[in-house]
Amino acid sequence: MRGPGRRPAAMAVAGGWWGLACALVGMVVGGAAGSRAALSTPLLRPEPLPIAVAVALLAIGALLLLWRLRRLRALAENAERIADGESPHADEGSRGALGRLGRALNAIVARRRRIEGDLRRVTVAHDALVDAARVGIVSIDLEGNVLTWNPAAERLFGWLRQDVVGHPLPIVPPERQGEFADLQRSWDRGEARVLETLRRRKDGSLVDVRVSAAPLYVDGAFFGGMAVFEDITERRRAEEERGRRVAAEAARVEAEKSARRMRRIQAITEAAIAGLPPEEVLGRVLLEVRDAVGGDVALAMLMDEDGRTLVTRASTGLPDEGAPICTPIDAGLAGCVTSSEGPTALDELPANDAAWEPLRAAGVRALLCAPLRVRGDLRGILLVGALGPRRFAADDLAVLRIVAERVALVLEHTRLSHSERRMKAMLEVMAEAGVTLAALQASPLDLGQTLQTIAEQARNVVGADYAALGLGTDPTRSFDPWVQSGVAPEVRAAIGRPPRPIGLLGLVVRTGRPERTPDTIHHPAYLGLPPHHPPMGPFLGIPIPDHGITAGHLYLARKPGAAPFSEDEQRVIELFAAYAGAAYENRRLYRALLRERSRLGLLADASASLAGSLDPDETLARVAHAAVPALSDACVVGIVDEHSHVALVTAACSDPALEPLLASLVDGYRRTRTLPRYAGEVFRTGRTIHLRETPDEIIDELLGREGPFAALRPLYRGARILVPLAARGRTIGVAAFLSRQVGRFDSDDVALAEDIGRRAALSMENANLYREARRAVRAREEILAVVSHDLKNPLTTVLMMCDVLHRYLPPDRPDLRDKVEKVRHAATRMKHLIGDLLDAAKIEAGGLSVERRAEDATALVEETVEQLGPLAAARDQRLEARLPSWLPPVLCDRERVLQVLSNLVGNAIKFSPEGGAILLVVEAAPGAVRIAVIDQGPGIPGPALKRIFDRYYQLGREAGKGAGLGLFIAKGIVEAHGGRLEVESEVGRGSRFWFTLPAAEGADARPTS
Repeated sequence: MRGPGRRPAAMAVAGGWWGLACALVGMVVGGAAGSRAALSTPLLRPEPLPIAVAVALLAIGALLLLWRLRRLRALAENAERIADGESPHADEGSRGALGRLGRALNAIVARRRRIEGDLRRVTVAHDALVDAARVGIVSIDLEGNVLTWNPAAERLFGWLRQDVVGHPLPIVPPERQGEFADLQRSWDRGEARVLETLRRRKDGSLVDVRVSAAPLYVDGAFFGGMAVFEDITERRRAEEERGRRVAAEAARVEAEKSARRMRRIQAITEAAIAGLPPEEVLGRVLLEVRDAVGGDVALAMLMDEDGRTLVTRASTGLPDEGAPICTPIDAGLAGCVTSSEGPTALDELPANDAAWEPLRAAGVRALLCAPLRVRGDLRGILLVGALGPRRFAADDLAVLRIVAERVALVLEHTRLSHSERRMKAMLEVMAEAGVTLAALQASPLDLGQTLQTIAEQARNVVGADYAALGLGTDPTRSFDPWVQSGVAPEVRAAIGRPPRPIGLLGLVVRTGRPERTPDTIHHPAYLGLPPHHPPMGPFLGIPIPDHGITAGHLYLARKPGAAPFSEDEQRVIELFAAYAGAAYENRRLYRALLRERSRLGLLADASASLAGSLDPDETLARVAHAAVPALSDACVVGIVDEHSHVALVTAACSDPALEPLLASLVDGYRRTRTLPRYAGEVFRTGRTIHLRETPDEIIDELLGREGPFAALRPLYRGARILVPLAARGRTIGVAAFLSRQVGRFDSDDVALAEDIGRRAALSMENANLYREARRAVRAREEILAVVSHDLKNPLTTVLMMCDVLHRYLPPDRPDLRDKVEKVRHAATRMKHLIGDLLDAAKIEAGGLSVERRAEDATALVEETVEQLGPLAAARDQRLEARLPSWLPPVLCDRERVLQVLSNLVGNAIKFSPEGGAILLVVEAAPGAVRIAVIDQGPGIPGPALKRIFDRYYQLGREAGKGAGLGLFIAKGIVEAHGGRLEVESEVGRGSRFWFTLPAAEGADARPTS
């Protein structure tokens, strides 16, 4: 067939064949996938991709067949019209051709019908395959509306086919919309996607699904997508269960590994409490350490006695003939380990560290190290090695950290256990020694016997062969006392005098530190032994403490070749040295107590004697007798004037026969007023002179070689103390304390003599001050008498003449009147000042008298306001009184109270600013009337408030404008009435002075009608 109808027909036929081919391939693939689905199990699901491909091919074939059938139907209808002659363009010539074309088209129609039948069969097969699929199959168009929704999708998601076909896909949760958008974009790019995600069911729950999605094309144009949904909930559960089983198995393996390690660690602890020797404990512990970490070798290196070297003390896994490792604690690998806080792992031994050659020789490659510390103190290091290449894990480091802590505690526990057993044995001996020493403490004066017992007990406790104890630190003098134990008496006699603190003994005394050496003769400070002294090997020297300094030395020694003294034995002997120091201190304190009792008694007697008199001569005599005989055999006390001449002198002596002769000697000082040489030096310098013995030339100067005072030479030959009598920074005399005994006085006696001298000087000064005070009182009384009798009369005359002049001066001479008024004002002020001085003297002497009568307090206040009102008005101030309606009468001296009010109100006017106000407030109080004067002045500062009522005290800018007696007199007047005067003030806000006056007896304090 030729012409325009041939090509469409051919295309329709070709499209039909292609559609049929796609449908058949889809059926084959779908059948194969269905067979696999039928044979699949719940744990072995089929891959949905073949099913998806089959469904896609069936769909594509069906769509192609439908499209081609429409084209063929159109062609057939057109051919029938042409065959029936309906074509307007057909002519007679072409009808034959059209007949042939009609027959061809009829054949095509018949063929189309066969293809439609095939298509119906393919469609039925496709629908059956989709409906029979065990996975959900869904297809959507470009707008996202559902095209296909099989029963498996209904069962999986809950929506029926008629509910979703033609509607938007409802199974995508809101939080997964972005994921769905990505899927659609991948379809646009022609990509198929497989993902596992969550989709929503109709009831709102979420289901785990595996989605296989692919785009759909027709004639190369994308028109939608298809997705296959597989429920993977069971698979997820199976995977989670399998993960849990795997994790449980790993946990079980790790738990067994941890349990094995814990058993190793527990074995380390059990080795610590087994009570075995340290070497055997280390051997057992290292086996457990090696197995706990999983190494091949293990070794422990501990610090040597010098504290600077690490030495191998135990090892396991190394050849027995391997040389022990010895390395400085701060060098190379050892320094790196000891400076770290935790374990250190090395994949390769350091090649430049020669100390670890034995490990390299044994084949050790990798090494795990950790420091051994107890309460922060380093004890050594622990090492675990592997013979081949190995990289230690983090849990190996953690295990070694725990193991190192346990090993360190094991070593410390073992050391303490052995030390405890040794100490227990020594403490048993010490307990017996303590009983003996406690009994000796009851006799503090028997120091030698106490020290001897201490030396013997110390030697027995540690099993030493020799012991000695000595007190003293001067290398030029022998130990005193010096006791020995373990040396026969004849040997001690052959040795001779005690040693001095030199050599090894002197080293302990000088440094104040214990000295322990295994061999005496090889010690650098050894200077040899005296003749006949037994040879010594190990040596232990302990200083005897006394208030932070060294008082002596306790040493112990063993014969040559014996075991050296241990650190524990040193600690025990330090206790005995402390016993010796306590015994020495007890004796010293006991002697000091006796001396202090005597000193306090002497001072008490002297104080009582000196306080009993204010007469200088009697005071001197009491000073001299207070020191005899408690402090000295004789005492001479003299008072010196400003010209270094003796003014007063007295003496006392313990020998009654010599006392008159001594009194005659010192009386010569009084007559000649001369001061001996040493006494003059003390007076000039103010420093004490202490002589252990008086030189002959001084005695000759004082007594003469021949003469009446020669009998006093034994008294003056011994020790003497000359102290200055100083009081208030001035030396007024000298006291000399004499003793027949050479060297009798020590530093405590000097201090006591100086104390007596100070007390005597104060007593003399008090006596002089009392005498001066008496003279001052008499002079003051005389001055007051002069003021009272000799000044008041002339002032009265001056005032009278001023009145006369004022009366007779002509009125036209105001300049003369003004001058006369100034004279009268000055005379009046002087009269008031004299009155204040007399009143102050009377108040101070307690002789101020007041004539008290019942007075009206209101009238007193009103009179004061009337008198001082003009003065306030002149300064533009308001002077007001606040009076109650009724007040009880007061018992007072009217003029004196007016004087108090005038003083207080005058001060208020003077200190208040211009334009201010002064207020007088009167109120009744229980049994009294209170009057207050309130001003608006600058106020009184806190320090001045304490002195405001003192005599002659003036405040601030008013100083020098008066005598400063006003408030002092006012307070004295108020107190003479039995009242009190007080002040309250705040800086910047004024002051309030108030005083009370007693109400008259029988007066009712409450107002009546």
